[in-house]
Amino acid sequence: INGRRDRRQFSTMQEAEAYAQQLRTAFQNEGLVGLSIPLEVRLEAARCQNKLAEVGASITEATSYFLKHRANYKSAPLISKMVDRLQNEVRAAGRRERTWRELRVMLGKFARRFGDRQLMDITLNELSEYCCEPSLAPRSRLNRIRIVSQLYNYAVRNGWVEINLTTRIMRPAKQQNEPGIVTVDEAKRLLQHADEFDLLPFVALG
Repeated sequence: INGRRDRRQFSTMQEAEAYAQQLRTAFQNEGLVGLSIPLEVRLEAARCQNKLAEVGASITEATSYFLKHRANYKSAPLISKMVDRLQNEVRAAGRRERTWRELRVMLGKFARRFGDRQLMDITLNELSEYCCEPSLAPRSRLNRIRIVSQLYNYAVRNGWVEINLTTRIMRPAKQQNEPGIVTVDEAKRLLQHADEFDLLPFVALG
């Protein structure tokens, strides 16, 4: 095979005969090209084909899917590096300090959880568990989804993932609370601090 003699040893004559018959069949069906495929690869291909047959797919289809959906994104940076790049670009673009600060805090939490992985390796179940932790209020869950969605959109634009996975997360319903009435002191403190969050016109008119 390929100019070299392939020697193998077997514990019984039956095993040797079975292997020899496989080689004869491969040679009849595929010629020398078939014989050049190592036995280990043939066995692995057989196991994979059996698994794929259960879902009506072939090795060729599985290979094409992997090359399209996985191999093309292997060069993507780790999530921790991706978060840093997004924050730097947002700040360099002159976005509001509050916007950059929000990204830094919320994506920092995301990076601490998944920072040593690539974004394409995060499953929908993992993402849902992170964004919709039971201890979080509905508004906090929505905020997490919104911020992480920005990271996914950034990754899509750069060719690091195929889709924004956050679009598949079930959004929690917003709580409908009864409107409250602030005291004079609370109104004073609202006005004093509203400008820090770009909310002074809204609070003043309210």
